[in-house]
Amino acid sequence: MLQNINKIAILMGMIGLAAIQAEALPLVDVGEAQVRGTACRLQGNELGAITLEEGIMRIPTAIALKKTTEEASLKRGSCQFTIPMKVADGYKLLLTDLRAFGRMNLSRETSNKLSLEIFQAGQQGTKILAEDQADSESRLRKAYDVGVEGVVLETECGAALNLRGNANIILSGGTARSTASLDFVAAKAEIVSCGE
Repeated sequence: MLQNINKIAILMGMIGLAAIQAEALPLVDVGEAQVRGTACRLQGNELGAITLEEGIMRIPTAIALKKTTEEASLKRGSCQFTIPMKVADGYKLLLTDLRAFGRMNLSRETSNKLSLEIFQAGQQGTKILAEDQADSESRLRKAYDVGVEGVVLETECGAALNLRGNANIILSGGTARSTASLDFVAAKAEIVSCGE
């Protein structure tokens, strides 16, 4: 019989620190993350601190793409991260209700497409897809918060795993400077006992 031991918040994102620092994530050891890709503002092991507040896991992602007036009408950027984790024996980690937070500043007739997938290495992941377009009359400036409900990740009891993320941003159309970013990803997090 599974027992809910305690709710945790793991906030995932890139803040610019040299390595991941887990704050009071009971029963889960978090290793040094790796980051790479054309739209990552940071590279290597520079993924920022995973913070924990009130049952939310937050990963600062710091993914950004800029298209200038001199560039082709289509620009793509991607960023991947890997976070090694070890759940204590007798417990498992449950992540639910994935959300992505970012900003966009699109010139007239420019579209922004975001795709994000979070998954455990070797398994199919949860995907977020979002799309916006500026009209022909004005620039579109906005912050966004998009997500999916339900289970994102449920580890085996006492699992050692790599939590992975793939993010892509595509800016297309328009003739003036446009930008888009994915600032952080968040999910509800819970430690569950694997007792009888």
